[in-house]
Amino acid sequence: MCQPGRIAPLAYLQIAVAYAFAFQALDAVTALPLFGVQVPTTSYMYASLTALSTLGYGDLVPVTELGRLVAVSEGSSGKFSWSPLWRCSRPGTPPGL
Repeated sequence: MCQPGRIAPLAYLQIAVAYAFAFQALDAVTALPLFGVQVPTTSYMYASLTALSTLGYGDLVPVTELGRLVAVSEGSSGKFSWSPLWRCSRPGTPPGL
């Protein structure tokens, strides 16, 4: 059920947090650091938000194959998540649209 003005920002941030956790988990289990160098914990959220919003500044780029795959999947999910999330957050939108 749509809750106008509430679901879109929260869902979008949940996606960002989930991918930030995935980046951090990948960095912990692979021999090579995810971004080629050791980074502070806050960098995972920064990288997640720049990938999700499809800004892609390029200052933090995954160097592993799996890291690149996760970053591309986040960028794709960010591109395609806007429409359904914001449609639900508009006042007067019937549920199910």
